[in-house]
Amino acid sequence: MSHSNSISDLSKANQRTVRRLWKQKPLSVDKITGLFKTIENTFYKENPDFEPSGWSKPATELNYAPLPGKLQPYPNGKELLHETTDTLEIHVNKGTRLNGTRAGIHVHESGGITFVMRGKNGGITDFVEGYTNTFNPTGHYYYMPANTMMSASNFSGSDVKLMDLFITPPGQPPMTVLEPGYPGYIPG
Repeated sequence: MSHSNSISDLSKANQRTVRRLWKQKPLSVDKITGLFKTIENTFYKENPDFEPSGWSKPATELNYAPLPGKLQPYPNGKELLHETTDTLEIHVNKGTRLNGTRAGIHVHESGGITFVMRGKNGGITDFVEGYTNTFNPTGHYYYMPANTMMSASNFSGSDVKLMDLFITPPGQPPMTVLEPGYPGYIPG
């Protein structure tokens, strides 16, 4: 699977879109969906044999192993943007992944992108079912493929500020939590 990608390697227009999202500046839906599609298409071009893992509840392991880190959501999560059109919903959130913590095992039914925006010498380890873990330092981003179990941990030594971008059909949640004990988990 593709390794971490630098935000500075995106086109100037897409770098500007990332900055504007982070600062909550006005943006057209086309600019946001263009950024998302560029990153999504690049992921699938670089990983032509990628197969979603599928998923079921409950999930307590990825790649046949429990994950390290304390289960904890962002302590200061904030919705930056939630925009709905006739055909899609755009969700942009930011928060801090504290050192030593991780997200519960989850899926993004329509995929998603995490941008590692701030954190002195920090970064995020992305765990994806069926693939090798990747480390994504500050200034990088990673694509989260659809319908694939995953989690993300911070063991970099410092807290890291993240921004997540999801584009879903209307009414579909951006994330489905699969791991009991993590906020948002619904059995069944």
